[in-house]
Amino acid sequence: TGAPLGGLRGGDAPAGGGAGGGAALRSPLGAGEPEGGAGLTPLQTEIMRRNAECNAGADPALFSPRDGFPLPPYRWSDERRALIRAELDARIARLYGLTRDELRYILDPADVYGPDFPGETFRVLKEKEIKLYGEYRTRRLVLEAWDAEE
Repeated sequence: TGAPLGGLRGGDAPAGGGAGGGAALRSPLGAGEPEGGAGLTPLQTEIMRRNAECNAGADPALFSPRDGFPLPPYRWSDERRALIRAELDARIARLYGLTRDELRYILDPADVYGPDFPGETFRVLKEKEIKLYGEYRTRRLVLEAWDAEE
């Protein structure tokens, strides 16, 4: 379609549905003023740049210039990709109005309620990262990115 961020542009969002209709939802990604002629807010532009860098190994046709937004080539880096994803997760959590404790709960409920808490949200990721890095790296990076924005 050429529309960035899942078809949403500059504050557009799908209209509320259901039997009674409802007010249109507003995407927090529409915050800010449109940048240049592309109709993207500065936040949308930054998210698209970081997303492109995270997906540097993807088919180049997915990242051809569209809507006036040229994307430069990036060198793949697992470490850089992890940092960018953490920064995006933290930024988007803030846009949705989450508190740090709510973000901690999403990342690992046991971190908030203790090791006996019966549920987990990202069990496979957590186990994989503990095996690879000796820690739940995503949790640490996301919370560090959250703290850096304060």
